[in-house]
Amino acid sequence: MLQEGKGTQHQSKSVAVLGTYEWNFDAAIAALAPEGFEVVAVRTAIELEELLETNSSIEWLFVTHWREIIKPILLRERNFVGFHTGILPRDRGGSPIQHQVMRGQYESEVCAFVLTGEIDAGPVFMRTPVHMASGNIEEILRNISEISATMMKRILLEQPHAIEQKGTPSFNRRRSPKQSEIDSPVSIASLYDFIRVLDGASYPKAFIQSGNIRIEFSQAALEGDSVVARAILRVEPDERL
Repeated sequence: MLQEGKGTQHQSKSVAVLGTYEWNFDAAIAALAPEGFEVVAVRTAIELEELLETNSSIEWLFVTHWREIIKPILLRERNFVGFHTGILPRDRGGSPIQHQVMRGQYESEVCAFVLTGEIDAGPVFMRTPVHMASGNIEEILRNISEISATMMKRILLEQPHAIEQKGTPSFNRRRSPKQSEIDSPVSIASLYDFIRVLDGASYPKAFIQSGNIRIEFSQAALEGDSVVARAILRVEPDERL
């Protein structure tokens, strides 16, 4: 149902933002409210279905940090715009920030694209550079949320045409909690990156397991040839008892 390049004169002034964290909505409101747009916050799939059943005036739905599946029939009925941090069609799939930073790819893009039934494969409205050489995962996500909000404003005001992705796609699997275990980093810099991109926003923190003692790390900083970090030690139940 995507309507591209049609201008804004007949456009609804209500838009929906689908997100997980409150800063997703705060950034959208800060960017869109001055332009006269009302932002409707959607936090769950149930809220989304209820909104679409009761509000026919919302044409644009912006999907920022979202963890639930959107039914294909809903994608066909409204203009859903997704935001993905990665140089599409590379970097498709789950945990894109972690995968890129852990392989030393600090310069990336936030892509605003047409949400389709295929993961991160829709035509792209616009791309904005993002730098990930510092900061923990929460700081990076907050910055991306502000970038995404600015892109929302541009899409609503400018109505750009979306362009099909070109090139050979590559995919990342979503990281599991077990993959947060530190396993022989190749350098101090890679150890620092590993800890910081798992630190915050409810992600499973980097850890070392020694018997039934689990050591979790956060607040990493580089100091010379060392990483200084906060460590929390937990004694886990012995399953043999």
